Amino acid sequence: MSRILRDSKPVARKEYDCEASDWLLNSNMGEEDMTPEEWQTIKNAEAERFKILPGRLHVSQAGIYEGEFYTFRARIDINDICLKYDIYEE
Repeated sequence: MSRILRDSKPVARKEYDCEASDWLLNSNMGEEDMTPEEWQTIKNAEAERFKILPGRLHVSQAGIYEGEFYTFRARIDINDICLKYDIYEE
């Protein structure tokens, strides 16, 4: 069971890994499965090494999952693709 304690879209003060990118890259989705705009978004994120760069808005969640505290950070653009295609595990 999961419980979200904080869900926000702050400005990054330092560089973070985009955890949504891990989900996307480990899915079976490819260029043929999405729009050209979405594929370009992924290529742009790849050019930035799938990082959340300082000064960029991003998704930030903190919560409890199976009794453990977690923090999840993701680029908004990549997170939106993951949500659209239901890539995240329930």
